[in-house]
Amino acid sequence: MLFRTDELPHVATPLPKNYGWKKHRPARFRTAADDAIGEGLATLEAGDVLSWWTDGRWSMHELIGGVLDRTGPARLTVATWTVKEAPLRALKTLQERGQIVRLVGIVDSRNEGTNADAYHYARRFFDQVVKVHNHAKIAVIQNERWSVSIVGSANLTKNPRREAGVILTDPGTAHFYEFLLTETLETDERRTTNRGREPRGAVFQPPGSGPDCGCDG
Repeated sequence: MLFRTDELPHVATPLPKNYGWKKHRPARFRTAADDAIGEGLATLEAGDVLSWWTDGRWSMHELIGGVLDRTGPARLTVATWTVKEAPLRALKTLQERGQIVRLVGIVDSRNEGTNADAYHYARRFFDQVVKVHNHAKIAVIQNERWSVSIVGSANLTKNPRREAGVILTDPGTAHFYEFLLTETLETDERRTTNRGREPRGAVFQPPGSGPDCGCDG
């Protein structure tokens, strides 16, 4: 299911005074899970925020394919905790069709042991893939027109479980995640410091927020 926020029950939750996210165009609510990916993304536009719920009927690689159908050929950077071969084969097909023009991946270190075949298969056709301590599930899809971030609970696996997340189509969010993922790629496994602990994370502050925004409170 792909949810448009204007169709959800209204809950009167006051926003903080320094709330800085721009308002996004309301979009269509879709409940038919079998065709939610294709039809739900058909009206996706730059500036939209789209929440998704799989109900166990589709997986992350299928959502990536649906977004690419909308955006056209694009670069894909994907991070996952675990990875399996079937979704990788789906990404390879998208690459061979020219829908993915550059493919970069970040997987958790455990995959070299528990999913070694899948990890080594990815190394055969990804432009770059590294293994680090990672539990994030993110896909960033970018071309000259589109900057799409998919953030959620789903790994790069065929997953019968219920998963959820959001699709954001603003450049700021895409550039935020792209920067952090690229930084991870560039430092590779040497990123760990302080006896194996990773450096503290980063927080994306929307325009107009933060200590220097001049907001009250």
